[in-house]
Amino acid sequence: MNEHVDELISASLSGDLTDLEQAQLDAHLRECPECRETLAAFSDQRRLVSGLRHTAPPADLGARIRTGLERGSFRERPWWRRPGGILTLGAGLATMAAAAALAVVVLNSTARPPVGGTATPSPSVAATPSGSASTASPSPQPTPVSTPLPAGLLRPGEIGFLSLTGPLGSQELSVQVYDTATKSARKLVALPSPGGPPIAATISPTGEWLAYQTRKGLKGTNEIWAVRLSDAQTRDVGETSGDDPFTKRMTWSLDGRFLAYTGLFGGTQPTLDVGLFDTQVGTSQQLTFLKAAYAGSFDGERLWISVVGDPPNSYLVPLDGDLRDPASAAIRTLSATFLPMLSPDGTRSIFWRGRMTQQGFGWIFQTGGMPYLAGGSANDPFAGGKQLFPTLVADQNAFSSAEIAWSEDANSVAVWNAAWTGDPQQAPGGDRFPDAGAVYVVSVAKGELIQPSAGLHFSSAAESIIDVAIVDYPVGSTIPSVAVTVGEPGGGESQGAPGEQSRLVLSPAAASDAGFVIAQTAGWEGPAVHQSYCCGAAP
Repeated sequence: MNEHVDELISASLSGDLTDLEQAQLDAHLRECPECRETLAAFSDQRRLVSGLRHTAPPADLGARIRTGLERGSFRERPWWRRPGGILTLGAGLATMAAAAALAVVVLNSTARPPVGGTATPSPSVAATPSGSASTASPSPQPTPVSTPLPAGLLRPGEIGFLSLTGPLGSQELSVQVYDTATKSARKLVALPSPGGPPIAATISPTGEWLAYQTRKGLKGTNEIWAVRLSDAQTRDVGETSGDDPFTKRMTWSLDGRFLAYTGLFGGTQPTLDVGLFDTQVGTSQQLTFLKAAYAGSFDGERLWISVVGDPPNSYLVPLDGDLRDPASAAIRTLSATFLPMLSPDGTRSIFWRGRMTQQGFGWIFQTGGMPYLAGGSANDPFAGGKQLFPTLVADQNAFSSAEIAWSEDANSVAVWNAAWTGDPQQAPGGDRFPDAGAVYVVSVAKGELIQPSAGLHFSSAAESIIDVAIVDYPVGSTIPSVAVTVGEPGGGESQGAPGEQSRLVLSPAAASDAGFVIAQTAGWEGPAVHQSYCCGAAP
């Protein structure tokens, strides 16, 4: 853990941590004297303010909070970003004492279950003012205890990746863990043998579940799976298009209960719709019945879905709404917008614009395809959109597709497999721009956009970029590292993918070389996943 965890310490004193968060805090305290001192100081401050009298809430507080919820102002956030969740950290003792009365009012007057607290989540939760308050008693100072992280979860400084090895007919798929400190890998869990190599993966915000896609032989589709890392319990979630890069996107709810995905439904003539996997019950269900709908991002207890049309439109909908008509169920509509991808902290977004056409089971852009970056404030992450590639002109020459991922701290963005129709620009050194064989990584927190000189090349003309994950920042660096799965021609035959194998490469995003290989066998290594315990943000 690279950053101190004052937020976790504060929440531990009021019992607001999950078992996983408490385990992460305990592990950090064992190694960090400064945070142990912070824990002791917070405990002393808590005892001093606990004797303050409780103040009755204003008569209209419940109505004001309810109004804010209905307007979507209190989007689901990690606990440290919830309204009234904690006092402002870093305040002196006098400031904390002055704020204590207000904190008691807010904490006692808002009731807010986590996402997925019921089988049919509600788009808003009414706040109920408390009519009485009990006198708080001093809390004893917690003593750090040695609580190990649950078995199977990634630890700080570790990168998880999928590995498919062995001869055809008896291949083994597993989750491996690469330790960046020791530069060594170990096997985490074994998985069911798939019909083809893995090509996409995402880990839940809690680190408990891993969702991944594998090619389904030569059928032209991908299978979607979910595995609980603590016990290797694996679920066959569904199937999706194998010739549509946009269907590789899978998105978790912030509490890690729900996985939304774009799947194939409809039997012999399947079409694309949004599906939802519930980790608590282990089942999947079809959410939309529109024959051309995609899962975008969770926004609190609600989900952005996109419906292909002329032009495509996106709708923010409650999971328990009537999604046969998302326009009627929508809490918010983004016209001429496709696949909204919120940053993990909810302050920015990336989305697509352009006209689309069908390709196989899926859809790509035909004209005007361009990704846009917007936001910078939690008030509206879609405000002020601008081209992510500012030097390109999207008309008949435009993107047909590309794959995009946020870093977990929401500061950086990676783009790869950028498919450009028509004549590209020339980048420095004579390279094409955009280049489908390049990985583009920029810091949007610094106001950077993708320029022709930004591309990193990890593959040759005979190879391809399968997947990219932005991982932790090297010590002393402000540039993140990327874990890149590079598909390469092989000498043998892998299951469902003749002549293919892959290697996993780790490199700083600003490196001038191709990084170093952290996994390479005669089989298939990657994609990679990474979890940042300091941020608690969703992918």
